[in-house]
This record gives sequence, structure tokens and C-alpha cells, in this order.
Amino acid sequence: MDRKVLKKMIRSIVQQRGECQNAARVRELSRVHDAINERGAMWARIQRVAVDGQYGVLISGMDCDCVRYSRGSILDLPTGAMAAVKFWDDHCSWLDGPESQHFVTPALAAKEPSESRDLALEAFEDGHPHVVFG
Repeated sequence: MDRKVLKKMIRSIVQQRGECQNAARVRELSRVHDAINERGAMWARIQRVAVDGQYGVLISGMDCDCVRYSRGSILDLPTGAMAAVKFWDDHCSWLDGPESQHFVTPALAAKEPSESRDLALEAFEDGHPHVVFG
């Protein structure tokens, strides 16, 4: 949905029912528009780095037990933007801590070593179990 269509919809809503009643609807349309743009931008980033039907992703994060991890993965290119969005939405729904994903070429993802550190265990072994340094 482009900006002109969104503006036309907003103008139509405001004219039909009055500005005060539709402020919430206008905000909702704006959120929908932002979500669509965000998904489109993600799909564009994936397509930009894809090579021979595959793309790479560098993932790093920490789970709720203070285990920090990072890895590179090579994934098959989804059939479309919605398939890619669904895959990453499903992946993120299972996270129990912060994680970042950066889309890269498959060659770069293959070079990334897989690492993980149990920061809570390290803190216990270092004699300060009440504070985790990372």
C-alpha cells in the first residue's frame, strides 16, 4: 500500500465520521502501513543478499538463562515475502531473550563460527554468582 492510497483512506474516514471519532482508526491504519513497509523492507534485504536460491543470516542473542550465542546460518530463499515474514515471526515467537538477525550472503554466513557462552555458570565459577558480566 503506498502513501497516496493510505492518505486517501484516511481523508475518507475523517470526512465520513468526524475527526475525533476516527483518531484511533487513523492510528491503526498508520500502524498497518508501517508493518507492511517493515515486511517489504525485510524481503528486499533478503533478496539483496540471496545467491543461487539461498541467503545467509548472522544471529546473535542471549536466552533467559544468560547463555549468549552467535552463529551463521544458510537458509533456502522463501517463495515470497509472506513466507519469509511467517518464518521469522515463527522463529521470534519462541525467543526467550533478545536476539538480532542480520541478512548476509551465504558465503559470509558460512565463515561465521558458532559460539555460545554460559554467563551465569561463568559468574558462579568466578565467585560472583549474584552478578553476571557479559
